[in-house]
Amino acid sequence: MCSQVGFLICTFAYFVYSATVPFEKIGEAQAIQAPFFELPCMRIGGTCAKAFACPTGTRVGRRGLCPDQQELGIECCRPNRVARPLDQTQERKSERKPAYQGKTNMDNKCITRNGVCIATGGECPQTMQIEGTSDCKSDEICCIYNQ
Repeated sequence: MCSQVGFLICTFAYFVYSATVPFEKIGEAQAIQAPFFELPCMRIGGTCAKAFACPTGTRVGRRGLCPDQQELGIECCRPNRVARPLDQTQERKSERKPAYQGKTNMDNKCITRNGVCIATGGECPQTMQIEGTSDCKSDEICCIYNQ
Protein backbone atom coordinates (compact mmCIF):
# COMPACT_ATOMS: atom_id res chain seq x y z
CA MET A 1 0.00 0.00 0.00
CA CYS A 2 2.75 2.48 0.94
CA SER A 3 4.70 1.85 -2.23
CA GLN A 4 1.57 2.46 -4.32
CA VAL A 5 0.93 5.77 -2.52
CA GLY A 6 4.56 6.81 -3.01
CA PHE A 7 4.35 5.95 -6.70
CA LEU A 8 1.16 7.98 -7.11
CA ILE A 9 2.69 10.99 -5.33
CA CYS A 10 5.83 10.80 -7.50
CA THR A 11 3.74 10.48 -10.66
CA PHE A 12 1.55 13.44 -9.68
CA ALA A 13 4.61 15.56 -8.84
CA TYR A 14 6.18 14.70 -12.20
CA PHE A 15 3.03 15.74 -14.10
CA VAL A 16 2.75 19.02 -12.18
CA TYR A 17 6.44 19.76 -12.75
CA SER A 18 6.34 18.86 -16.45
CA ALA A 19 3.29 21.07 -16.97
CA THR A 20 5.05 24.12 -15.54
CA VAL A 21 8.54 23.69 -17.04
CA PRO A 22 8.95 23.65 -20.83
CA PHE A 23 10.68 20.56 -22.18
CA GLU A 24 12.34 19.89 -25.48
CA LYS A 25 12.62 16.31 -26.68
CA ILE A 26 16.08 15.34 -27.87
CA GLY A 27 15.80 11.74 -29.04
CA GLU A 28 14.81 9.75 -25.97
CA ALA A 29 16.17 12.28 -23.47
CA GLN A 30 14.36 15.39 -22.32
CA ALA A 31 16.19 18.60 -21.48
CA ILE A 32 14.92 21.66 -19.61
CA GLN A 33 15.12 24.80 -21.73
CA ALA A 34 17.11 27.37 -19.80
CA PRO A 35 16.82 31.07 -20.76
CA PHE A 36 19.67 32.26 -22.96
CA PHE A 37 21.06 35.69 -23.81
CA GLU A 38 19.58 37.57 -26.77
CA LEU A 39 21.14 40.60 -28.45
CA PRO A 40 18.27 43.12 -28.00
CA CYS A 41 18.23 42.51 -24.24
CA MET A 42 22.03 42.46 -23.97
CA ARG A 43 22.25 45.81 -25.79
CA ILE A 44 20.52 47.52 -22.88
CA GLY A 45 22.53 45.64 -20.25
CA GLY A 46 19.89 43.06 -19.39
CA THR A 47 19.53 39.29 -19.27
CA CYS A 48 16.68 37.08 -20.40
CA ALA A 49 14.83 35.31 -17.58
CA LYS A 50 11.39 33.98 -16.69
CA ALA A 51 9.17 37.01 -16.09
CA PHE A 52 8.30 35.91 -12.54
CA ALA A 53 12.00 35.40 -11.75
CA CYS A 54 12.94 39.05 -12.34
CA PRO A 55 13.55 40.73 -8.98
CA THR A 56 11.16 43.58 -8.18
CA GLY A 57 11.98 46.68 -10.20
CA THR A 58 14.36 44.97 -12.65
CA ARG A 59 11.94 43.88 -15.36
CA VAL A 60 12.26 46.05 -18.47
CA GLY A 61 8.96 47.65 -19.47
CA ARG A 62 9.47 47.06 -23.18
CA ARG A 63 8.36 43.59 -24.30
CA GLY A 64 10.01 41.61 -27.07
CA LEU A 65 13.65 42.10 -26.10
CA CYS A 66 13.98 38.29 -25.86
CA PRO A 67 12.05 37.53 -29.09
CA ASP A 68 13.10 33.89 -29.57
CA GLN A 69 11.90 33.02 -26.07
CA GLN A 70 8.89 35.35 -25.78
CA GLU A 71 6.33 32.56 -26.12
CA LEU A 72 7.98 30.71 -23.21
CA GLY A 73 7.33 33.65 -20.86
CA ILE A 74 10.91 34.93 -20.98
CA GLU A 75 11.39 38.69 -20.54
CA CYS A 76 14.35 41.04 -20.25
CA CYS A 77 15.52 41.95 -16.73
CA ARG A 78 18.08 44.66 -16.12
CA PRO A 79 19.73 44.72 -12.70
CA ASN A 80 19.53 47.96 -10.77
CA ARG A 81 22.80 49.75 -10.28
CA VAL A 82 24.13 49.22 -6.80
CA ALA A 83 24.62 52.42 -4.84
CA ARG A 84 28.07 52.40 -3.30
CA PRO A 85 29.10 54.52 -0.33
CA LEU A 86 31.16 57.55 -1.27
CA ASP A 87 34.63 57.95 0.08
CA GLN A 88 35.83 61.36 1.29
CA THR A 89 37.45 62.41 -2.00
CA GLN A 90 34.26 61.73 -3.92
CA GLU A 91 32.21 63.66 -1.36
CA ARG A 92 34.41 66.72 -1.82
CA LYS A 93 34.16 66.50 -5.60
CA SER A 94 30.37 66.30 -5.44
CA GLU A 95 30.22 69.54 -3.44
CA ARG A 96 31.57 71.47 -6.43
CA LYS A 97 28.96 72.51 -8.96
CA PRO A 98 29.71 71.89 -12.63
CA ALA A 99 29.84 74.91 -14.94
CA TYR A 100 27.05 73.56 -17.17
CA GLN A 101 24.33 71.29 -15.76
CA GLY A 102 22.17 70.75 -18.85
CA LYS A 103 22.39 67.96 -21.39
CA THR A 104 24.85 68.31 -24.19
CA ASN A 105 23.94 67.62 -27.79
CA MET A 106 26.23 64.54 -27.69
CA ASP A 107 23.97 62.87 -25.09
CA ASN A 108 21.13 62.59 -27.59
CA LYS A 109 23.02 61.44 -30.68
CA CYS A 110 22.14 58.13 -32.29
CA ILE A 111 25.76 57.12 -32.71
CA THR A 112 26.61 57.72 -29.03
CA ARG A 113 23.77 55.34 -28.14
CA ASN A 114 25.25 52.61 -30.40
CA GLY A 115 22.72 53.26 -33.14
CA VAL A 116 22.67 53.99 -36.86
CA CYS A 117 20.32 56.38 -38.68
CA ILE A 118 18.36 54.47 -41.33
CA ALA A 119 15.40 55.32 -43.58
CA THR A 120 12.03 55.22 -41.80
CA GLY A 121 10.79 52.41 -44.07
CA GLY A 122 13.94 50.37 -43.41
CA GLU A 123 14.04 47.05 -41.65
CA CYS A 124 14.44 47.88 -37.98
CA PRO A 125 12.32 46.08 -35.36
CA GLN A 126 10.24 48.39 -33.16
CA THR A 127 12.07 47.10 -30.07
CA MET A 128 15.40 48.28 -31.51
CA GLN A 129 14.33 51.85 -32.37
CA ILE A 130 15.49 54.84 -30.33
CA GLU A 131 13.26 57.90 -30.57
CA GLY A 132 14.22 61.55 -30.33
CA THR A 133 17.85 61.46 -31.41
CA SER A 134 19.32 64.73 -32.62
CA ASP A 135 21.51 63.53 -35.48
CA CYS A 136 18.93 61.56 -37.55
CA LYS A 137 17.04 63.40 -40.29
CA SER A 138 13.25 63.78 -40.17
CA ASP A 139 12.76 60.81 -42.55
CA GLU A 140 15.16 58.58 -40.58
CA ILE A 141 15.02 56.58 -37.36
CA CYS A 142 17.81 55.57 -35.02
CA CYS A 143 18.20 51.80 -34.95
CA ILE A 144 20.52 49.87 -32.64
CA TYR A 145 20.16 46.79 -34.86
CA ASN A 146 23.52 46.49 -36.63
CA GLN A 147 24.08 43.66 -39.05
